[in-house]
Amino acid sequence: MSRSEQPVKIIDISIPLDEHTPAYPGDVPFRLHPQSSIHDGEICNLSSLTMSAHSGTHIDAPYHFVSDGKTVDALLLDRFWCPARVVTVWGAPSIDVEHLQSDILKPGIAVLFKTVSGADDSKCGEFSGLTVPAAERLRDARVNIVGIDRDSIEGEDDPAYPVHRTLLGGDVIILERVRLDHVGEGTYRLACFPLLIKGADGSPVRAVLFSV
Repeated sequence: MSRSEQPVKIIDISIPLDEHTPAYPGDVPFRLHPQSSIHDGEICNLSSLTMSAHSGTHIDAPYHFVSDGKTVDALLLDRFWCPARVVTVWGAPSIDVEHLQSDILKPGIAVLFKTVSGADDSKCGEFSGLTVPAAERLRDARVNIVGIDRDSIEGEDDPAYPVHRTLLGGDVIILERVRLDHVGEGTYRLACFPLLIKGADGSPVRAVLFSV
């Protein structure tokens, strides 16, 4: 079998949505509410959902932090089907410019950061997310998406959310809470389509990597 005939490997990098899904402090937690049940004699099983637009694996649209930024429904679909690089950051207190090699600073690419917190959430407090200089470098390189395997890409000690403002203000989509502990560093193709929610600042996604 030639290389072109090799089957494509599909890697799910989403986290489940259930009562155990962590919610960002202050957000509405995910809940599945049964409305009717075949077991109880109803004609069908039917449920409703309560959740934040930023529940589980989700994207932040520019409107999340930019008053005139694009909402989820205004983002072109091809932005959610793009080349991707998984970059491992181990043992560092933050993701800084030094972690941004030239081969990931390309227009239209998704850069997904695999951090220690993805393997062990108990160490999340030891990691402060992306620095503003790194966010500026990614924005200036016109990358498409910046993702991370934790609740937020933001540093922990600045309530002004400068990393979100830098990326989203530069029309860079943020993808948060992906699961990368089972993914090797390298090149992939990413699919992470949001729900078509009019006027939304974010949306849950089913994020998947494809081998290339």
